[in-house]
Amino acid sequence: MIDYSYSAATSALIMIAVALCSFLVSAAIILLLFWVVGLFLRWRDVNKVALAQALFFGFPFAVLGVTVGFVTSLSRESAVGAVLPAILSLVGGVGVYLVSRGGRSAITSAVSVVMLCVSFSAGIGYGSRARVENEQISLSWRAQVASATREANIKKYRKSIGLDDTPSQPAVAKAQ
Repeated sequence: MIDYSYSAATSALIMIAVALCSFLVSAAIILLLFWVVGLFLRWRDVNKVALAQALFFGFPFAVLGVTVGFVTSLSRESAVGAVLPAILSLVGGVGVYLVSRGGRSAITSAVSVVMLCVSFSAGIGYGSRARVENEQISLSWRAQVASATREANIKKYRKSIGLDDTPSQPAVAKAQ
């Protein structure tokens, strides 16, 4: 049973909030790494601009990671075998392209990969939690009472219009 208590707009806002939070966590990790590296190397203004540019271009990767992680974790099927190679191919392709361009692009590549990985993990966590909550709601006594009430109303309506209490089953051909 799917819980339709959230509208599509609310779900989209929640996903954007998760993406933004994972982006901020990723940015904090990256800034910490750059600060540690900056302790040993002399920072130039060019590196600060490159880092800001990398964070700007890393946000779409954060949104992609959250979305793919969320959809993957909602699935009951084994989606990891299909999703993980696709994510690794994307990371590899973008990484090779940006590193081959050199300079600032290498920083952008590293930041984008970190953002994608952290956001993918956040999306998986959020999606798993949503799936478990949905399952618990569908198994709750309130959901069972609502289902029983719905069935009773259907039977009552069928009886009021002169039909049998139970719907007829389609004929199935017997195998010989």
